[in-house]
Amino acid sequence: MDLARLHSAVVHELRDLPRQFWVLIAGTLFYVVGVHMAVPFQALYMTGPLGISVATTGILIGLMTLVGLPLQFPGGTAVDRLGRRPVLVLGVLGSITFCVGFSFAHSPWQVALVLFVDAAFGWPMFLTSTHTMIADLVPVERRAEALSIIRTVINIGAAIGPLLAAALLTGGRYRLSFLIGAGICSVFLVMTVTSIKETRPDRRRMAPTAAGLATGPVAAGTEPAAARIDPVAAGLEPATDVVVAHPASGPLEPDTRPARSQEETVGYGVVLRDTYFLAFCAVMILALYGLGQIWVTLPVVLGSTQGLTASDWGVLLTVFAVTAAVLQYPLVRALRSTDPVLVEAVATLVVSSSVCAMVFVPGGETTFLFMITASVGYVLLLPIGTGVVSSLAPLRIRGRYLGVWTFVFLAGYSLGPLLGGLVVTALGPQPAYLIVAATGVAAAALLLLLRPMLRGRAERLSDPMPV
Repeated sequence: MDLARLHSAVVHELRDLPRQFWVLIAGTLFYVVGVHMAVPFQALYMTGPLGISVATTGILIGLMTLVGLPLQFPGGTAVDRLGRRPVLVLGVLGSITFCVGFSFAHSPWQVALVLFVDAAFGWPMFLTSTHTMIADLVPVERRAEALSIIRTVINIGAAIGPLLAAALLTGGRYRLSFLIGAGICSVFLVMTVTSIKETRPDRRRMAPTAAGLATGPVAAGTEPAAARIDPVAAGLEPATDVVVAHPASGPLEPDTRPARSQEETVGYGVVLRDTYFLAFCAVMILALYGLGQIWVTLPVVLGSTQGLTASDWGVLLTVFAVTAAVLQYPLVRALRSTDPVLVEAVATLVVSSSVCAMVFVPGGETTFLFMITASVGYVLLLPIGTGVVSSLAPLRIRGRYLGVWTFVFLAGYSLGPLLGGLVVTALGPQPAYLIVAATGVAAAALLLLLRPMLRGRAERLSDPMPV
């Protein structure tokens, strides 16, 4: 395909996405710029002006993240029962509170409180609500692309935010940077209240068939709930003996799917009995350990080994984010027909090896080169993984699945600072980062072992992953 035809095809595909999706994308840019004027510099602020040790900084950030993350379970339930937009509002308010609170925190307990608010009500709630909105709006075959678009915007915001902050941090003005970030986040709050519509499926639009099962779409880009439930993989007990045709298998067989009322009130039982989903999540926690080092221990380690300053770190983060923004959509689009579990395994190896290598090089251009390669792996981990999870989730409890995934993804992040700070203090930078590389290799190997089982699960779904 020549460049003109490729450009025309891409433009047509982008125009095909719903307007509501693009409104969400526009608001996300403001939100991420504001958040990234504060979050990437929290460790430097704590170990610098606040005088908190590296080990204590890692423990506070990691522990408060772990303490706050369990609230993603009721958050996922709220997304299903109350709607996507109320949880999104809560997430933006949590991030604004973090930016303002962090700027006035002076002691470890105050820092811990602000970190808890963000971990419980900020960024994680934003991820769960927006990912569920996108899954509502976009059909499964284009979901990974849509998720890559929002990740592109997140990466653009993650480039602009640190760049704006770097100019302020030259004079050590952390508080001003954090407060400006809160103001920019507030723009998204206004947009959420005034312009973003609720995407939660309307139960009244679910037309029952003679067998009592819903047919027809419930919202733009969504699938019928009856076609989305895999009772065997989800561990559900038969709820009826009605005989229906299953689209994936063809022949008639007893319908073992639960009645709609049972599905809506099942809580997290279905999710926690889904062994394939849980196995994927467990391995991804290990895979994300290296990625979690980037925003906490890495700037401190590079500061001690290479003399990296806060402003230098802001520039390095901008390079990371710009690389991600440029490659995010085209890379995910190019790999949309590739086995997503294989992509996750390769991305894990790229991230962990790149992060490890940065600690062993003398600095300068080589550090920037490995930051770029780390960004290449980073752009694949979240959108591809989220696409896998959304394809495993029944429509009515999609928010719960994505809530658990948010918990898992950020728990993997939190292991970086929680364990990384202690390991760096105990072993030194280079041995600690060799452990980062080893965890990446182990996670990639486990993902490859899971690949046949996940492929078998995908073949039983009416909304399968690419295999």
